[in-house]
Amino acid sequence: MSLDLYLEADDVLTVAVLERALEMAGADEINTDGQAIEALFESGLTFSTSASNDQAIYAEETKGATFLVALRCYIRIKGPAPEGSSPLDDLERIARSIAEVCLSHFLISFQFEQTLYWRDENGLHCSE
Repeated sequence: MSLDLYLEADDVLTVAVLERALEMAGADEINTDGQAIEALFESGLTFSTSASNDQAIYAEETKGATFLVALRCYIRIKGPAPEGSSPLDDLERIARSIAEVCLSHFLISFQFEQTLYWRDENGLHCSE
């Protein structure tokens, strides 16, 4: 079983800033060429940017967000996590790290249907 999640962010979140955030979140491996980034976490969570010229927000629950999407990322949780690690904890650390390193507005959603984390002018939020 795998879960697909997506990060949509404004132009404040660059690949360089995202690399810093992924390091802070505890990624085991990060590969970047300055234009794109891939990361792997011990829990099995994988993270990668995807090229897109479409600036529309795809998430159905926008939580009031109206920013133009400049960076779109694919997050995959695949199979059971090794003992002592949690991909959902990694996801939370990613959201918190991005919020710490920059003022980017962003959404993290499950299959574009349910928004789990979002950052707006009032800070970082988590759905209940």
